Amino acid sequence: MRLVGDSGDSMRRARGAGWQCDSRRRSSHITRRVRDFRDRIGRHWPVSASWVAVAVLLLALVTSPPALAHVKWFAPYDVVCPPRPLFSVFTGGYFAMFCGIMVAVMFATAYIDVWLIHRAHALNRLLQRVTAFFEPNVFLLLRFGVFAFLVAVSYSGNILLTPELKTDWAWVRWLQLVLAILVIHPRTAFLTSFGLCVLYGCAMHEYGWFHLLDYPIFIGVAIYLFIMSIYGERKATLALTILRVLTGVTLLWGGMEKFAYPDWSFPLLRQRPSLSFGFDPEFFMVAAGFVEFTAAFLVITVAIAARAASALLLFIFAAAIPEFGYIDLVGHFVIIIVLIALIFSHNPIAERIESEQRSTAANAALCVGLYFAALVAEAAFFYAAHWLAYGT
Repeated sequence: MRLVGDSGDSMRRARGAGWQCDSRRRSSHITRRVRDFRDRIGRHWPVSASWVAVAVLLLALVTSPPALAHVKWFAPYDVVCPPRPLFSVFTGGYFAMFCGIMVAVMFATAYIDVWLIHRAHALNRLLQRVTAFFEPNVFLLLRFGVFAFLVAVSYSGNILLTPELKTDWAWVRWLQLVLAILVIHPRTAFLTSFGLCVLYGCAMHEYGWFHLLDYPIFIGVAIYLFIMSIYGERKATLALTILRVLTGVTLLWGGMEKFAYPDWSFPLLRQRPSLSFGFDPEFFMVAAGFVEFTAAFLVITVAIAARAASALLLFIFAAAIPEFGYIDLVGHFVIIIVLIALIFSHNPIAERIESEQRSTAANAALCVGLYFAALVAEAAFFYAAHWLAYGT
């Protein structure tokens, strides 16, 4: 009986050991499946979420292409006229509502951007390869883009860089044609940078320095051409960073202008009611201002989202061209070329802001703080500059 019992005990122990082994194998298999699933989610969820965010922002931009068209080219305006009081702008119901929305939007955007930088290694490797291929060709793209722009402006008549800056000086169009020829070759492109500064100064003389604060992108292009023509790839990062900042500042100013002078766009919206899609014009202009200001801030301050913001701005400027035609194409051609360059370029500013020493949430919170600091600073500068220029 003892032998039988021992045998039974042995069999039970064997069955128990086998069950435990099977259990461990099943558990190990389940663990591997969970880990694989988690890894797949880890790789793709932030990317998917970012594309959802991009889709939402794209929808917002698509609904407002006319508002991002430059109103000075298509409607009466008067920069001497006092803007809306700053207190009235900041305490407006729509403005306060969008400020609340932007807390969540900026936090989520910055959080995803930092997460992708630190965790999405495959995506980062892809972007690095794209950047390594494209960045050495940015100078070529900018040179031929500026060439096409200057030829188009020269053909359009006596205008100083943008459609509303008209002049009686007949030599302007010939200077622009000469500058277009000089910019083709990298060794003579710096001469075009001097010419762009001359045209900018002439426009400032004709229309006032406050008006020309709307177009610092031309100074950015001039500085970029000068640095690349003289120093080449040794200073390419510096040149592109300056161009990025001044492009962003141009767009920040455009967003602020929509808050301060929404009345300029109201006649256009009344002439074409379909442009506002039935929204209240006040609401529409505040929304358009926040869209442009937010996209500009992202272009300057973050990494992957800067590329997305550049792509969305490119899309919206291009979408306005069929509606507004040749004038809009010529007027926005330079910024369109620059945005193409920024889509495929890395942002060294983001490397300083989005630090690995801070948590993802802390980086996102910092970005939100910088956003509202930029909003207040831009508003203060806009109104102070107008007071200095015109006393109102």
